[in-house]
Order: sequence, then structure tokens, then C-alpha cells
Amino acid sequence: MILYLKENTFKPLEFGILLCLSYLTNIYLLAMVVLIMLLIFTIRLLAYRESTKLVLADFSRLFALLFVVFITFDGIVLQNNLYQTAKTFVSSTYGYHGFNVLTFLNPNTGFLVEGASSSDPEVINNFSMLPFSLGMISGAYEGFMYLGLGVILGLLFLVFMQHEKPLIPGLNLNVKQKKAIIIFSVLVTTFAISYRVGIGSLEIELPFPRTLDHVLGIFRSSGRFMWPFAYFLMSLSVLAFYRWYSSRALSLLTVVVTTGILALQVIDISIPLIKQERKVLYTTSENNFEVTELKEASKLFGKYREIRAYPQGDFLENHYAELNYLAWKLGIPTDLHFTSKVNMSAMLEREEETLLQLCEGNLDPSTIYAVTNTKLQEISKCKNSPTPVLLGEHHTYFVVP
Repeated sequence: MILYLKENTFKPLEFGILLCLSYLTNIYLLAMVVLIMLLIFTIRLLAYRESTKLVLADFSRLFALLFVVFITFDGIVLQNNLYQTAKTFVSSTYGYHGFNVLTFLNPNTGFLVEGASSSDPEVINNFSMLPFSLGMISGAYEGFMYLGLGVILGLLFLVFMQHEKPLIPGLNLNVKQKKAIIIFSVLVTTFAISYRVGIGSLEIELPFPRTLDHVLGIFRSSGRFMWPFAYFLMSLSVLAFYRWYSSRALSLLTVVVTTGILALQVIDISIPLIKQERKVLYTTSENNFEVTELKEASKLFGKYREIRAYPQGDFLENHYAELNYLAWKLGIPTDLHFTSKVNMSAMLEREEETLLQLCEGNLDPSTIYAVTNTKLQEISKCKNSPTPVLLGEHHTYFVVP
């Protein structure tokens, strides 16, 4: 983005490669790259007054390339009808995983708000060496992006310092470019915050149409759209010190200040991670999953071929972690789906088939059946239902034929 503004040259091949690589990496990364490209196209139209036909031609070529990559690697997953196909791309969760206004300054992840235990070795509820919290509303942990004390001090330093040189040499924005960037930033920030405005632990829910909630729910976590802003602020902090450092003769003061800020940043975010690593070492996955019926998993090698989950895709209980661990331990696959890139009708048919096998007691001797604790009551109503055995810590019960 900065290179484009400095050089004022649009290179379709480079932008196309960036677009495709971001798609192959992560869909959220793709969305952020697309937003930045849309801003560049807008600047081309408004600030540089390029031909609309030329801009649209570049736009079409880029997204034609992206579509080819999409077809090549993923194809098109069609459901039984157009409505079911559309439902795989949308959800009603827009607003739940929004961006908390204080996230950049707040080391509190918000996991404990979701009911996670502070003693859980896999949960880090604070990413600073200082035990302070500005509060967090539920769901906002997905947009978590604490900058760190070093970056925060660097930004404060940037505000109060006087520049003898421009922060980014060669970058001189005109009024229209600045307006386009400001409007873009406001729109993305508004989308990221959503209608559930979180200011620390304060939650303000604004009126919002249900239909639009589903449309914008194509991205489950709107809070993640603030990550590029966080990366920009981090880069800005580094640039501020670089420009200040390069504009002065080497002295003890410049070395001490720069080294001190860098050390503070590393120490601030490293201490919680080191503590977490030690906690995990003392509370291993082996201990979490060491239970009565499967204490010696080696006895089951070769006996079972797969794990069937009921229900499928029920990631809200996080029981996929236990299934994946057990499947890895036994060297067998599981049919639990944690993605929307599946045929929903086929998935539901298999789920019903699993329920029928459990209810009729017609179990495949080479299959381990996994049932979430919230579905145990449904299974217990069946006449021939088997007795489930708790094999995981607290999420999943297993039926071993």
C-alpha cells in the first residue's frame, strides 16, 4: 500500500500473486488484502482520475485469477439447492466476535469471560507481564490484539516527538488520498466493532437488522479486521524510533532508549508465554486425557478404524480437541467437521445414521462413537442405547463397542 502511494504504479502481476497467496493462507487474510486493494482502486479513481474502464479491467483480471485459484484448489461445494449452498457461506454470528475498543491497550484476552477455567494450562488470559486488565466483553477474544508496552510507549513517543524528517520518506499524500484512507479506516473500524460495542467490560448493543446480521456473518469474526491496523501501528512505532535514531549522532542516550523500549516489548509479552509453557509442561495432554477406559491406548491399536462424532460440527463445546487427540493417539481418522466446506446434507445424513446406530445398539465393532455431554440425554432416551463412558476431561463421552 505504501509502495503504491509512493511510486503511483499499479503492478497487476504482483497484486495478483499477493491476492492468491493470501487466499491460500487464510480467508481472513484474503478479506483484508481485498479491502486494501479496494482502497487502492478507489484512490486510482478519485485521486489520480484514471479511466474507469482501465480500473475495472484491472479489477476483473485480478479476481478472475483469484477465481481460477479457488476452482483449482477448492472447487465449488454445492448443496442440494441454492438456499443450502448460500447458508454455508453465511451465519448469524456477526457482532458476537467484534473488536473491543480498548483491545490494543488491553492484555486481557477475554477467554475467562467465556467460562474457561483460569487453571486450564491451555488458556492464557493475560498477555502482559503486568497483571492489569481493562475488562472484556464475551466473544471479543477473537479480535484480541494487545500491542505490548514497548509499542505503546513507542506510539506515545511518536506523538510527542518533533520530526526533522518525514516519517516515511517520499510519501506525500494529497487531500483526496487522505480522505479516501480516512473513510476506508472508519468503515473498516465500524464493521470490526459491530453493533455490539465493547469498551473494556462495558457493552452497548445498538439496534441492528437481523437480515444484515446474516449477510455480514460471512465473516464470523469481524474483530480480526483490525489486525492490519495493529500491524500498521507496530510498524509506525518502529519507524518512529528509526527516524529519531537516524537523525541523531550515535550517543549513549539513543542506544539506551532504543534498547530499553525493545527489551520492554520482548519481556512484556514473553513472560506470560514462558509461564504458560511451564504450566503446560507440568500439565500435559497425557494427563488431561488419561482416563479409566483408555489409560493404555496401545491396546486399541489395530482394533478400531475410525471415530464417529455425534453431533458433527458442534465446535461450540470444543470437543474436537479431545477427538483429535484420541484419533492421533490411535492413528485413526474422525468424521468431526470443523469447517463449512462440506456438503451439509451429507453431513446431516451421516449424523442421523450415527444416532440411529447408537439408539438401536447396532454399533460397528471397529468404530468408536463420540457423544457430547449435551447430547447424552437424547441418547439415553433410546431403548437400546449403550452406556457411555467418560474418556475426556469434561466435554465428550465415548462409546466403545
